[in-house]
Amino acid sequence: MPRHTLVFRTFFAGATAESLFAFHESVEALPKLTPPGARVEILGPDVEVRDGALHRLRIWVLCVIPVRWDARICEVMPPYGFTDVAERGPIRPFRHRHAFVEVPGGCELVDTLEFSVMVGLGWLAKAHFRAMFAHRHRVTERVLSGAAGP
Repeated sequence: MPRHTLVFRTFFAGATAESLFAFHESVEALPKLTPPGARVEILGPDVEVRDGALHRLRIWVLCVIPVRWDARICEVMPPYGFTDVAERGPIRPFRHRHAFVEVPGGCELVDTLEFSVMVGLGWLAKAHFRAMFAHRHRVTERVLSGAAGP
């Protein structure tokens, strides 16, 4: 299967690595970051962002198709980021690095995805992830700025 890498970067004026890490490590962040048309259920009690934690999720695609996703948390380096690696799910291998990079005037959120999908499905996966991470970064901006709404 072909391997793909996507990188999504957004600069957040006035933000710190600590504020970005704190938002992304909270259990409340995942439902907020879930795009419209999907829903996420947290299935297990292990919700901390710490090395070795296994996050067990059910993601409802189009709100009707349940997909199980288990991700192992690793490479946790507060406040600079962490990685989750899919152990169960429709896309494997799948690796997502969340990096919070302090730069003059604020902080940059850098999401790096590395994954493989069957030949011919790369364009679909990339389009899905581009839309998903555009949404996630918009929500992060709203939360950090204190704006109301999803």
